[in-house]
Amino acid sequence: MDTPLKSTSFLNIEKRIRTRKRGTLRKLQEQIEFFFGDANLQHDHVLLKAIKRNDGFVLLDALATRTQILRIANDLAMIIKAIQNSSLLQINKELTMVRRIASLRHRNADARTVYVERLPFYVDHEWLRSIFGCCGSIEYISLPKYKNSGEVKGFAFIEYSKEADAEKACQVLFGF
Repeated sequence: MDTPLKSTSFLNIEKRIRTRKRGTLRKLQEQIEFFFGDANLQHDHVLLKAIKRNDGFVLLDALATRTQILRIANDLAMIIKAIQNSSLLQINKELTMVRRIASLRHRNADARTVYVERLPFYVDHEWLRSIFGCCGSIEYISLPKYKNSGEVKGFAFIEYSKEADAEKACQVLFGF
């Protein structure tokens, strides 16, 4: 009689592990796609320089050591799988380098960007995305911090994918 109970419990654990792994792969894919996105590359001069040096490719090892990636996972095999699942990224045959498929588009972001100030000290990117995401698709969030303390300076720039979304944010959230 113990066998059905044990097998059911084991299946539930396996299911939770698979669900967590899918979630981790999705987060990795989103983060890496963000790194290679138009909005981020306009600000990330280190990554842009690496892209220009290697015919658009960036070493996976360099990407895997970025803090945002390490917070999600430090398993190179999972990073490779996340990239392989992406329709925006391409990995080389040796599985050592990654690049974006589409060419970089330089766009003026000023009309699509909302400046926000008087933010609480506990604010982070996820908090801003949850508040401002109701107005449209967010491409980039700049949340400046003090170098010495790491504390948020109290303001942020929210860049939307469309100018109309930025205007909606100003109307809905600020009454402008």
